[in-house]
Order: sequence, then structure tokens, then C-alpha cells
Amino acid sequence: MTNTPNQTPAGSTTQTPPAGNPPPGNPPPGNTPPNGNPPPAGQEGKISAYRPEGLADHLYGGSDKETIDKLNTAYQGARSELAKGGSKAPKSAEEYTLNLPDDIKSKVILAGEDGKDPIFEAMKPVLHKNGLSNEGASEIVTSLYKAVADKIAKDQEAAANDPNAADFDYKKLGGKEKAQGLIDASTKWIDGVAAKLNLDETEKQELQLLTTHSQGLSVLNKLRTLTGEKAIPADLSGSGKGDTVTQADIDAVRSKQEYLDGDEGLHAKVREMTARKLKQEGKIG
Repeated sequence: MTNTPNQTPAGSTTQTPPAGNPPPGNPPPGNTPPNGNPPPAGQEGKISAYRPEGLADHLYGGSDKETIDKLNTAYQGARSELAKGGSKAPKSAEEYTLNLPDDIKSKVILAGEDGKDPIFEAMKPVLHKNGLSNEGASEIVTSLYKAVADKIAKDQEAAANDPNAADFDYKKLGGKEKAQGLIDASTKWIDGVAAKLNLDETEKQELQLLTTHSQGLSVLNKLRTLTGEKAIPADLSGSGKGDTVTQADIDAVRSKQEYLDGDEGLHAKVREMTARKLKQEGKIG
């Protein structure tokens, strides 16, 4: 028996491909990459890599590796531009400028003899080395200085509320003006001690720092008594209630033996009382 061409032999079945699929052995029509867009113009008919939806033609490679390399190159370029603040760095580090709000500037800027802030001057080469634009550098530096200013303000507030903090405003003595006589007398006493003990300038300055707050003046007074001298009167500037000073008040202090013996504290008190009397009489401002 002769088989007729294209006839199916008895006992066999015809294998029909599932609907929608091409016959076995034939490539998919158009070689469309899986799960994405068709290849760009000029690459039709080529076997290509996966292409994400919306990927620009110039970033699409002929393989996964090539596509990834193109994406990485583009990302590094974008990242570099972002680091530069979207614009070019100045030609030299000296071209960076510092423009801080006044409330920040007053707390953190420590201008040197040339009027420049040494901290910002030290930062300029680093900013330039990293290719930052003036705008990008300004944003970073302003944020840094603001954080410092906020910390300073917080510390100052905490110190103001601390009963044990140094009283640099001389509030315990009625204010700087009323404490001035005590400050002057203490300074003269320090000069005498420095001469007697042959203190160098650094040691003398350490003692002088004690005159910058109420607690320090109190310590100096106690040290004064250890040397055998009388304590400087704490009321050199009066009671703070607007007392009227008369010539009799001044003469009473001058008549004291301690004053006649050269007591620096009483001499300072007489000078202060005299100034107050002249002010009361309108002879000085």
C-alpha cells in the first residue's frame, strides 16, 4: 500500500500548535524584546536584550550588559551634575562668597584682622576641590553655620537659667556700672600681687579673668584677706537705690585709717562716690 503525500498514517494524530503561537522552529515575529517596547529603528530583526518601558533609544544596548553600562554612564554624569549644584564651580577657591543671615552671622562669624572668617577661608579649597558651585557651597555652609548658631543659642539659654553659671553681667552686684569700682580695685590688687610674686603675663591674665564675673570678684576678695589685706567693700557703688552722696560721706571714708594707709578698696570707693556726687550736681554726664 502506498502512502499518499501529506496524509497522516493510520493510528497517528495531527499536532496542532496552540492558538496564538507560531509553529515550532519559527522565531517570534519582529523579534520584540520580552516585557517591553520594540527595539529602536535600525535594530529590527536582531535578537536583543530586555528593554524597560519608556527607555530612551540611546540607552538601549544589544545585550543586557550593554544596556546596563549605558544606564550607569548616564547616572554617573547626572550624579556629578547634582553634586555641583547644577552649575559649574568657580575658577578659583577665592571666588566663593559667604552670605549669611544677620542672626546667624552675629553668633558664628569670628572675623580676623583681615575681616574674613578663618573657618570659611579654610573651607574654600575643600569646596573647590569637590567641584561645588557657589550656590551649592553656600547652601551647605549656611546649613552648617545655622546648626552652630542654634547650638550656641541653646547653650546660652541653658547658662542663663543655671543658678551656678558665671554671672558675666554682674547681676549679683547690681550690674556692670555698679560693679566697676570693685573691678578696678581688684585689678589694682592683682597688679600688686603679680609684682610681688613675679608672675608672668599669662599667670597675671588668669587672675584678671576672675574680674569678668561676680563669682570671680568674690574669690579675689577672699584671696585678698589671705594676704593680710582687708576685703574690698562689696558696696563700692552704693546700695543701688539712688543714694545721694554728700561731701560729708566722702570725707567720712577719707578719714578712715585704712584709707590713710592706702587701702585700694577705699580709695576706689572715694573715686566712685566723688563721681556720683559730681553727676548729681550736673557737672558730669
